[in-house]
Amino acid sequence: MFNQSEWAMLSQEVSIFSADKIKISTLNLYQNDQNKLEAYLVQIELYIKQHSSQFKFIENKVLFAFIYLKDNAFTWFHHYLMNYLQKKSEKQEEEINMIFYDSQTFEKHLRKVFEDIDKKCTAKRQLYNLRQKIFATTYSINFQHIAMNIKWNDAALISQLY
Repeated sequence: MFNQSEWAMLSQEVSIFSADKIKISTLNLYQNDQNKLEAYLVQIELYIKQHSSQFKFIENKVLFAFIYLKDNAFTWFHHYLMNYLQKKSEKQEEEINMIFYDSQTFEKHLRKVFEDIDKKCTAKRQLYNLRQKIFATTYSINFQHIAMNIKWNDAALISQLY
């Protein structure tokens, strides 16, 4: 069976894919960063949509997504993969089948483990700690990105911006 570094090498060997006229570069590996989970899921979904002919079977989508997991995320999913490949017990088989034969279940499990459970509180903390270090535009972009997760009125946002 492949270990984590072999999976990483496998995913990096295919550096540029051509889909019609759009070239898609290598996808980023996902570790366990809550801030990057959404980007990981979006890039996987976009890649699969662009290459839909390669993913006729749902379990191939989940296996493809697994290739781009690393570190803690890889370790978390490795258990499911090994049970999927070995099909040990009927009870395990039902849960494993749900993950491998329904990509939404895979995403749900991934989110349950790695998603920020209190986005609003995290966003508030990030806004309070955000400082302009170099460019005002960079600060403004970061501020707006964080503020999208908070339902503050304009006056509160303007006050915090300054």
